Amino acid sequence: MQSGFFPIQGWSRRLSALEVAGRIAYVEPDTETPGDGRSELSGGINWYFNQHRNKISFDVARLGVSGSSRPRVRLQWDLSI
Repeated sequence: MQSGFFPIQGWSRRLSALEVAGRIAYVEPDTETPGDGRSELSGGINWYFNQHRNKISFDVARLGVSGSSRPRVRLQWDLSI
């Protein structure tokens, strides 16, 4: 499940492009093998610019595999031409 919202929409033209997002996921690739599930819990922000043709994303996640977990920090630039 994932969701996002624009918390400051309408306050300022520049700040209205800021989106707050969250995601929670769980998948078990092989139901015959116990304990091989993978999970993710993350939160982040997206900044849209150039009429939503560009986006800079920053998120922090906790990724789990087979009962252990590790953190991930990601910064990404999506460019549409």
